[in-house]
Amino acid sequence: MAILERAKALIAAQRPQDALTAYKIGWDDTVAHGDHLGASTIAHMAGVAEPDLAAKLEWNERALGEADAEPDRAGMEPLYPSLYNNLAVSHALLGDRVAALRYLRLARDRLGSLEPGPYADRVREAILKRLTELEAEQQGR
Repeated sequence: MAILERAKALIAAQRPQDALTAYKIGWDDTVAHGDHLGASTIAHMAGVAEPDLAAKLEWNERALGEADAEPDRAGMEPLYPSLYNNLAVSHALLGDRVAALRYLRLARDRLGSLEPGPYADRVREAILKRLTELEAEQQGR
């Protein structure tokens, strides 16, 4: 958690490259210790901060891979809507609308795993909005 706080502070200080370096160090450490939840969380946040679209996709794929590797499935379920949403955003930004739709549908299907509250409301709204937009775009083709 200290690495997440440090990276967050670096981003707030307009030092995104330093934040990404901190995420990379945290990623290496958590992976080395087999901490799938920690690695998934770090990769998820690095994917948000990463400006390079290909690297953003890679971080988001790492986040999902670590979530999938965690044996405590119940503890990971609430992360999936956001993980899939970020993958969808990465694919959409790279022009792969088919993959974006696939991940948004997976995100939508996992919305029930979120605890009710403001965070769940924001995630749900973002997913459903993007999904509606992409589906409308696909139908208009």
